[in-house]
Amino acid sequence: MLSPWTYILACLVVAAFMNTRKRRLIMIGAAAVLLLISSNVRLQENSVKQSFMIKEADSTVVYDYVIVPGGYSECDSLRHRIEYNDAADRLLDAVHFYKSGKARKVLVTGDDSYSVGLGDSSFFRHYMITEFSIKDSDLIIEPNALNTFQNIQFSQRITGNKSKVLIVNSDYVMQRTIMYCKQLHYKADFYSVDVIPQIAAADNPTPITEFNYFIVNQWQPILHEWIGGLIGRIIRAR
Repeated sequence: MLSPWTYILACLVVAAFMNTRKRRLIMIGAAAVLLLISSNVRLQENSVKQSFMIKEADSTVVYDYVIVPGGYSECDSLRHRIEYNDAADRLLDAVHFYKSGKARKVLVTGDDSYSVGLGDSSFFRHYMITEFSIKDSDLIIEPNALNTFQNIQFSQRITGNKSKVLIVNSDYVMQRTIMYCKQLHYKADFYSVDVIPQIAAADNPTPITEFNYFIVNQWQPILHEWIGGLIGRIIRAR
């Protein structure tokens, strides 16, 4: 529901059912405005730079835990494999920290590790051990978190507040991740992985007149973060 195409299509569908020409034109005009805004490259670049956050791990620290919030995969118990999405770098980079000796344990938090077919996280654990050669004693799976706040909250219960912790998350979720850690007084370092690196890394601003209709769907993580951040601030205010 967060893709601009959803709202553009909704405007056109509503326009088709309007009983006056004026109302149809208003809805068609709204669809056109949404398309122009969401396909403007400069506007999206500026939104990315304001919303995304790039964080690097401390290269001098060996962390007790590297934490991987969910949202990067699903368990396909029928084919006995993991189905990854664009945020898979969260898991892959966390495994790299572990294998390079920069983290002693891997803590995976979120319902990505929950296999519907098996009814528990045993399939995901087996996959992590066999595919990534993580020792069973070094792998902790927390399968109950359903959102970013719970990822942090449930991980804190496992690691405590005295451990050296590194949280690996997508750059578009990083601001919210840090905000929740501050709310919970959870001290951690952070490492960002890029979901839209070609935009986040852009140094020279694109001309305001440049449009690209292929970038419309790339607003989804930006809108996701804006809404998630707003909800987080509302909850904090209460």
